[in-house]
Amino acid sequence: MKNILPMSLILFLVLFLWAGSAFSTTYGLDITVDDGRTADSGSTWYTGENDSRSGGSINEDEEVEDGMETGQLWDLEGFFIVTDPDSADYNKFSMIGGYDFQNGEAGYTSGDIFFDIDGILSDTDGSATSTGNVAVQNTFGYEYAVRFSFDSGLSVSLWEAIDPDDAYTITSYYPLNDTSNPWRMGSGWTEIKDALTSPSYGDDNSGIFKGLEHNVLAFILPDDFDFYNVHFTMACGNDNLMGSKFAEDDVPVPEPATMLLLGTGLIGLAGHKTKKARSELSGLFCFVDIRHTLMYCSVS
Repeated sequence: MKNILPMSLILFLVLFLWAGSAFSTTYGLDITVDDGRTADSGSTWYTGENDSRSGGSINEDEEVEDGMETGQLWDLEGFFIVTDPDSADYNKFSMIGGYDFQNGEAGYTSGDIFFDIDGILSDTDGSATSTGNVAVQNTFGYEYAVRFSFDSGLSVSLWEAIDPDDAYTITSYYPLNDTSNPWRMGSGWTEIKDALTSPSYGDDNSGIFKGLEHNVLAFILPDDFDFYNVHFTMACGNDNLMGSKFAEDDVPVPEPATMLLLGTGLIGLAGHKTKKARSELSGLFCFVDIRHTLMYCSVS
């Protein structure tokens, strides 16, 4: 009778590899809140197929809210954070999009990046009734904000609404984009850190996202920023990016190379355990497909 590798171990290896690659990326943990739009949703408006500015091609991913402007020029892809405490880039926060964070688009410039640390946000639907970037006495539940500037090189600072009842934010330009609010800080915010660590801005070379070019804005958050909701939009509110790091099991996710090493080690351990039955177990072959997160095993 043949002695085979327990199927439970193979199943464990497959699930381990799949789970890791589902959340781990070049930029760390993907904390983007998915808007639920997919190619199977019955509509192609969000793909930019009719966007003449890009030749009518499908030029962005589906992370763009219903009713907002399509096309890579406004496309906000996602938020990412490095969660490995042993990494030199621990708490490195990255924001990625086809939108030009430095120069804006068609006169509509970048907003501030807002953070909510208590998990309580206000509904923004109906929060704007007139056209224009209007100051409103409402933080929408955000206690902190990051402002970045390219006036003399990239600088990134951290601000706090110490008394939220007296703090203002500025809305996106178009009332129909009110779900993108807020755009920027208004009065009542206090700068508490004038220079966050390791700010950078450049091209995305990961190949993760659809489209011709993407931009990456990154900096390291303070260590006490553990759990939060995060939000960004541009002046017009044409796309609205949301993220959340309130996961209950927020643990570092191994990179593909680490997963491959662990998987190989587990296979080796299984082989050691079956040493006595080697006369009956003539061969074990496993192939790990990292690109598609699959493992193929055969025993003879």
